Amino acid sequence: MKKDPQFALYALVLTTMLLSSPSLQAQPANGNFRNATIGASATFIWEPELANPNTGESYTFREWSYNFNFGTDYWGKRMRTGIQGLLIRNRSFDNQRANSGMVGLFQQYNFVPRWRQRLYLETSLNYGNYCTCGAEDPYRQAGLYYWGLGGGLNVPLKKAWSLDLGFFNYEILNRTEGKYNYTQYVIGVDYRLGTP
Repeated sequence: MKKDPQFALYALVLTTMLLSSPSLQAQPANGNFRNATIGASATFIWEPELANPNTGESYTFREWSYNFNFGTDYWGKRMRTGIQGLLIRNRSFDNQRANSGMVGLFQQYNFVPRWRQRLYLETSLNYGNYCTCGAEDPYRQAGLYYWGLGGGLNVPLKKAWSLDLGFFNYEILNRTEGKYNYTQYVIGVDYRLGTP
């Protein structure tokens, strides 16, 4: 897999910005991150009975994506700001596996701050190399920017754990021929740091 130094630098800058944020600097000396949450989710997408553009034979497109995020409620229960990373692995018509990714900043607005659940709207700005372009399967193309919009529901499970259910849409901002939006459902878990 070809390395993308600009992608790695972007991820490093975002991580440094969040870790130097006031919410983490304001934590007590014992390291109790009361305002911080980490999350992980996975998505599986498949499309059976697609036609191979080279041979005309049918094949099934398969894609796994993994999302890792870190957010903080420093501004109050209504707002969560954070960083996310998305690893996308797919297998297309030539049976080759491809790895792509995105990193970015997200902002969530919680509509029900007095409930134990969180019902939120999310917007994000991301950088990556996953091109949903043209008539064929998605492919790698460095230097893409995405605007994300979606929403979800966090349902408390036990103590610091919650179930994360959501649906998100990513639009490529670059002028790229034949581009179309990347949409995905999300099923995952969140863990609230500093929960006694």
